[in-house]
Amino acid sequence: MTGFSLGNNDVVSIDRKKSPLGFSTFKVIELTENLANRMGQEFDNETLAAWILEGIPCEAMETTGGGWQKGKVRISLEFIPDDIGENQPQKASLIPSLKRNPLLDGLQAELLNNE
Repeated sequence: MTGFSLGNNDVVSIDRKKSPLGFSTFKVIELTENLANRMGQEFDNETLAAWILEGIPCEAMETTGGGWQKGKVRISLEFIPDDIGENQPQKASLIPSLKRNPLLDGLQAELLNNE
């Protein structure tokens, strides 16, 4: 199944009981900000920025085989349609804009400049 990354202003509707925000409908940026604020309590700004922007160095192994592969992992939100039409984009950029956390103002400015 092929999906695509959702943009900051795209809206998601899910079962409220499964929502990390406690709402059934929210913009992607609201979820991203919430996760960034939660992660900001655990990580310094540099580590948080790496998780969202360039990625954290790691090794990964797919279940399809091929062994360990070096690379990076980063956070994104992917939507997988039940029925993929031919006009659906395969990939879209997701560069979150962090708000509501004064400690992340510099990161927010960097993200906004890269959009």
